Amino acid sequence: MRIPDGISSDGELTVLNAYQPTTSPWERAAASMQDKGEQPWRESLDLTPQERDPQRDASVSQYLLVGFTLPGLESEHFRMHPSQKKQMPVGTHLDPTSVTDTPDALLPIMVVVQMQEETEPEEATTLYALINPSHGLCTPHRLAQKAFFYLPMFRDSAGNLNTRGPAWNPLVRSICVNSPSAEAERSRLYTAKQKLSRQARRTSKVVLGRTRSLQGEVSLLLECFLESKQPWHLKELRTVLSEAEADLEHLPRPSYEALLDNEATDWDREDSEAMIREVYEQWPDLRSLKLMAEDVDLMKRQLVDEDIWVEFRLLRPFIARCKEKISGRVHKGKPDMSGICAKSLKSVKTLFGVCESTVPISKEDQNRLILAIKSTLEKILEASRKFGRDLKESVGDQLFEKMTSILIAQS
Repeated sequence: MRIPDGISSDGELTVLNAYQPTTSPWERAAASMQDKGEQPWRESLDLTPQERDPQRDASVSQYLLVGFTLPGLESEHFRMHPSQKKQMPVGTHLDPTSVTDTPDALLPIMVVVQMQEETEPEEATTLYALINPSHGLCTPHRLAQKAFFYLPMFRDSAGNLNTRGPAWNPLVRSICVNSPSAEAERSRLYTAKQKLSRQARRTSKVVLGRTRSLQGEVSLLLECFLESKQPWHLKELRTVLSEAEADLEHLPRPSYEALLDNEATDWDREDSEAMIREVYEQWPDLRSLKLMAEDVDLMKRQLVDEDIWVEFRLLRPFIARCKEKISGRVHKGKPDMSGICAKSLKSVKTLFGVCESTVPISKEDQNRLILAIKSTLEKILEASRKFGRDLKESVGDQLFEKMTSILIAQS
């Protein structure tokens, strides 16, 4: 069944108001209304102001839209196509026997579950069909588990008709609860990153999450701009940096005030003890050094007096090397502690290298790199297009959801 126009299939949930549910089957209630000359069907799938109104009385409840159904569905509409059992492509050609003729004025019938304050994990999922519109609201009537089609956001790979309900209903139950955990589950269905990359939780399409490499993206965009002089690369660079800044806002800021203070001149014992605590918090394995306030005092004094600046990436080995030199001189009975920081930093830089020592890439190598990247991206693009063609032949009409006509194809 194709998803009707106006209904989101990208993971956005639809919550609406309706009257309190009844236990009578929906098809029997619809037939009874038609016998009386009454209209049981909606005139539009657009939500009415009453269905959207957050203020409601005791006769009205909230419901979550989970799928659609049509009257007159037969068992063959839910059976697996013979070709699918043999893992052959289906849906590439229209089979007249799989189409149910319905009046043009008949819209798909919304299938909903009632929103609840709390629910038990093993509680059964009660489904309702919305019919009998009156004063902008419909009345929910009971619906059989196997008599409707779920929206893509609630499906997984379960293919057997008897296993779909038990497999898909737990997700429905976890979302139809008004609680913080349900809010987290609803946000998981449609996150900011999914909106950004226009991805959603669906099983009819293969969706891979993005793995970002900020350094690689920035370097590539800069090199491409230097080569092409196209402003598009700078616009993309600004977008990448803005996304990175948004991610960094969620990270805890470093609070190592003493550890990162390279210029304090009024340093005292209390500051030294604070720095030792911060060192142990940042690098617990350095507890074996048994740093003392006198050691930190000595290091801080030499850093300020000799105007020595230590990169944060070298701070851990620098502290360890300084403590090793201090302990060595104390053990040998040498009172002269001069030059310990300068010699320790030189030793650490020799071992770990410095940022400025990176050999720059030549212009010729940069051109080769860009050409190689371009060639690889072209191959990836061609492979993606081929995958799309093969996938279309495999699943057919499932990918084309925004259609005006309503067809029921064999699944």
